[in-house]
Amino acid sequence: LEATAMATCAQLKRDVAAAEESADIAAKQHQELLAEVQAWEAEIDEGRQRQANVESWVRGEKEAIARLSDEAQRYGQERLLAEQQTHDRRNALKAELRSAAAEQEQLASLHNVASQRTRRSIRLLEDDMVRVQTKLTEVIWRHDAVREDEVRAEHRLGNAEFRRHTAAEAVR
Repeated sequence: LEATAMATCAQLKRDVAAAEESADIAAKQHQELLAEVQAWEAEIDEGRQRQANVESWVRGEKEAIARLSDEAQRYGQERLLAEQQTHDRRNALKAELRSAAAEQEQLASLHNVASQRTRRSIRLLEDDMVRVQTKLTEVIWRHDAVREDEVRAEHRLGNAEFRRHTAAEAVR
């Protein structure tokens, strides 16, 4: 009986050691996952900052386009007034108006290019945010699984300690 109790006690000690090792591994995995979550949160913050920068750039481009459009309108009005005042300058003013129209077309083309780039940048940022959210969800799931493993390891450790204590009491 004493040999059986000693063997049981030795087995329980091995079980306790294995449970403690499992708990250490689970704790290490938990820390790694927390670090990964923090890295993804930093990346999300970077994505938000990039999005804010793009939005700021878009606002600046829109303001510049509005200013250029206003300037082009004023320029056209001044040319029309000069055309009304002087018949001799009429042909010269028409050429200048055509030039202003070409500049407006060029500005409209630049605006279209800027708009396309902005939309593309926003789509890329949205895609990045979706990928980051997906990864973050995966990390959270893994974190939960590790936590469940930790809880199970703690239960096994508690059970092993209880059996060791019971065996020690039986030996006494």
